[in-house]
Amino acid sequence: MIDYDKLQKSLMHLELQFQNHQLAKGRPELTTIDRKAIAESVVQRFETCYDAL
Repeated sequence: MIDYDKLQKSLMHLELQFQNHQLAKGRPELTTIDRKAIAESVVQRFETCYDAL
């Protein structure tokens, strides 16, 4: 059975982190490793959503 509460929460976090990833491109104070960490976080949040199914 799918836990829709967990899925909805995971999707919300994925959307927020993806927005953060998009905004990171215009933030010159971030280092390359910071940008990579944000991108990896988006992938991890996607995996969490996928696992919730």
